[in-house]
Amino acid sequence: MLDGRILGLQWTQSVGGQQNFELHRILSDVSGIQWTEPVPVGIQAQTCWPADVGDGRVALTYTSREGRKPGVSVAGSSDQGLSWDLDNQVQVWDAVVQEFLGVENVPDYPASHDNIAFGKPNLARLSDGSLTAAWWCTQACVTHARYAKLRVK
Repeated sequence: MLDGRILGLQWTQSVGGQQNFELHRILSDVSGIQWTEPVPVGIQAQTCWPADVGDGRVALTYTSREGRKPGVSVAGSSDQGLSWDLDNQVQVWDAVVQEFLGVENVPDYPASHDNIAFGKPNLARLSDGSLTAAWWCTQACVTHARYAKLRVK
């Protein structure tokens, strides 16, 4: 965070990886010694990365492999990541029919990670206040690093 605290959003799942749960938020004090209890934030996602955009607002880029819109998305929060404006989120990578690498049946976790076709999004606040999101993805058997630049309103 801009004030020195550390904000984390954690991907959580059941033992054995059969079920993914909502991301859970934790926040440190400025020393990094004291932390809040993890609380669910209403986003069904896997890997993610937050960025402080100032005035208590936070942006989050995350991967979603479940549901009707798999891909990489960016959402905003006005309360330091406790709740998220999912109605106005932006999908920066649409992974429909691209979420797995050419397999009919996806094996159980952790072997399922050998077949995923995108992930590990990162997010950075630039000096002009805009954001850069970056992630990896595979299309037509070629793995790419992709990015998107976003303006914060």
